[in-house]
Amino acid sequence: MACGPYQINNLKGLSNRTFNAGSLCMGAPNGTHHAIFQTDGNFVVYNSLGRATWSSRTTSTASGGTFAVQGDGNIVIYNSAHHAVWSTGTFFNSSYRYIELDIQSDGNLVAYMSNPAVFRAFWASGTNGQ
Repeated sequence: MACGPYQINNLKGLSNRTFNAGSLCMGAPNGTHHAIFQTDGNFVVYNSLGRATWSSRTTSTASGGTFAVQGDGNIVIYNSAHHAVWSTGTFFNSSYRYIELDIQSDGNLVAYMSNPAVFRAFWASGTNGQ
């Protein structure tokens, strides 16, 4: 499963950013893994064989919805009525100014928080090596 011409490697410096279903496709730097917010509302990590290794399990519940990286550190999938159907359940104080979401070459989808002095992971899909 490849992203095609719309692939990005990561989402850097995010805060209060949303993506419509079908508009987000991230590829690992080595091209082996992809994370896609599909048109059916499911956010899925695929390995190099095209096999899903992780998903938000929001197929059809978030169709027509959005993928939101919020300023409070929570990453949320909303359905078309703007009700949350999945989230990382992570919140942090405003001293962390940026969120970076990466699909790494080992297949792990990781969210990092940062400010000028700190860069650390705060959520991961746990799919490294799959």
